[in-house]
Amino acid sequence: MSGTVFELSPELYLFQQPEGQKCQFGVYENKLKGASGEQFIIGDLMLRHLYQIYDYEKEQIGLGVNTHSAGKLLMYAPGRRPSE
Repeated sequence: MSGTVFELSPELYLFQQPEGQKCQFGVYENKLKGASGEQFIIGDLMLRHLYQIYDYEKEQIGLGVNTHSAGKLLMYAPGRRPSE
């Protein structure tokens, strides 16, 4: 989104079934056609790890990683992945 890479650790998008035998993938494809196909639907999977800033005048939304999610979710410009 807007030239930003969002890198999630597997624990954020893989969920273990109660039986313990299988995992469920928590990311789904946007199958809407046309202009809406360029939209991103960010659900609880990511939003619980991000804080949001709404700028109504500029019609923009800013995102940042919550402190409790440091190391689980990274945001960076392409080619500029932070070192460990």
